[in-house]
Amino acid sequence: MFTPCYSIEINCSVLYWTDWNNTDGETAIGRANLDGSGQIHMLRGLGKCGSITVDIVNKTYSRLYWVNYSKRRLETSELNGKKYFRKPAI
Repeated sequence: MFTPCYSIEINCSVLYWTDWNNTDGETAIGRANLDGSGQIHMLRGLGKCGSITVDIVNKTYSRLYWVNYSKRRLETSELNGKKYFRKPAI
């Protein structure tokens, strides 16, 4: 059984996670406020993903990074799920 991965962005009080238990069988990348409100799945259908982390550079350029175990590659997006792209396969 897979345990979800979590990453916390303390400055904005936001929690990010990978979720392997979607009805479509694919991973979702989710986000919620630390009080539990505002839960959403930002990205879906990525394959089996985990090891998520937040890279805070500044307020205009910060990104999420995670490993896609199905495709054997590093993937990334902005903190809102936009500008998603994949690094070459390992």
